[in-house]
Amino acid sequence: MATHRVEGYDTVQRMLHWLTVAFLLVLIPVGIAMTHPAFRPLQDTLFIIHKNGGVLLFLVLVARVGWRLTHRPSPQPAELPTIHRRVAAFTHFMLYVLLFTMVITGYLRVVGGGFPIELLDALGIPPLIGTMRETATIISAVHKFTAYALVVVIVVHVTAAIQHALVHRNSVMQRIWPPIAPPAKAD
Repeated sequence: MATHRVEGYDTVQRMLHWLTVAFLLVLIPVGIAMTHPAFRPLQDTLFIIHKNGGVLLFLVLVARVGWRLTHRPSPQPAELPTIHRRVAAFTHFMLYVLLFTMVITGYLRVVGGGFPIELLDALGIPPLIGTMRETATIISAVHKFTAYALVVVIVVHVTAAIQHALVHRNSVMQRIWPPIAPPAKAD
């Protein structure tokens, strides 16, 4: 009995994708709440969660890129129109660009602003840059703008996934869900 390759992403790629989603489901609301006056009593805790979550997200992103460079997924479903393939490729590219921009600008804003990142301090990792408060303020604006752009691209990505699952009823969602790839089917 021969087997064929499972369509879609392997389990590592799937798990890293959903881990990224989990981080974003925490980091985005925490990022909004930490600067809102209603959450002032929790502000220090929220900042700590956001900063350290950003460090962990960065590690997940590096793992995703490393894995993706060495483990390509199977091709997209043949029934997808060329425009869908191009939009999907562009959206995925933009997600990576915006996610890396978010974590890098977040780091530069915090460390450049003279603030600690507790997780890195606990690991004995010194800041990579010195204090630069004026530049950190500009970087903070870039971080905020990028957050808005990221949310827009996430909405496009999720909307497309829902459309493929519920309207087109094709195999696009099965490429990433469930988080554990199904075993190869016998031919």
